[in-house]
Amino acid sequence: MSSTEEEPGNFTVKLTEAQRLDHARRGEFGSRPAAAEIYTSPYLGGTVLRLLSKEHRVASHRDVIRLSIEMCPVHGAMTDGVLDAASKVLALRGFNYAPGAKWAPYARTGTPHPTRPDTTRVAIVPTDAYLAYVQRRFGPEPEFTAPDGMAFKRAHRGMWTRINSRGGMLRLTWSPALDGDIWRLWDETDAPRIAGRGRGANGFQKAFAEYLAANGQ
Repeated sequence: MSSTEEEPGNFTVKLTEAQRLDHARRGEFGSRPAAAEIYTSPYLGGTVLRLLSKEHRVASHRDVIRLSIEMCPVHGAMTDGVLDAASKVLALRGFNYAPGAKWAPYARTGTPHPTRPDTTRVAIVPTDAYLAYVQRRFGPEPEFTAPDGMAFKRAHRGMWTRINSRGGMLRLTWSPALDGDIWRLWDETDAPRIAGRGRGANGFQKAFAEYLAANGQ
């Protein structure tokens, strides 16, 4: 770590890439959802799923999901349709119910209705797929093999570039994703465009194959 003094008593701290990743990893762990909450408006009937951290806070706007389900608000938040919709969203986000945990009525004040509460909560845990995604997100970059004669130089994390003898540039990008990492090959010779794309650990192979096929190679 290094620091540069700009004004007396004012320092700019420059973190290494490893330090930034470690900081981000700790931030993800601290804000990782540990409970799910369903709220159904008793007046409008809208139903929202909130993913809550260990401190029972919403860490991001992405953790507030409106459930697309029609229901009568008097039935509350524990109908089979609502719970099933919430379960599907949790699975897509990489979470499951904690062992032995069940949805239970919840009230911030007072006592919730035992059978038709407007709010219900359950403890959740990350799936193996989510933990693997976190490891890819904050761990070492993946390795890839470029076609013969195409040497790429690392620009920064998740991006590599290649400039040919005519000044044309290719840019390969990698973005970790829960349902399969995303590889894109950009051709920036004229205007930037996606020349190839692929998903998963070997998605770069498909991205390169699409580019080569389009260029008659």
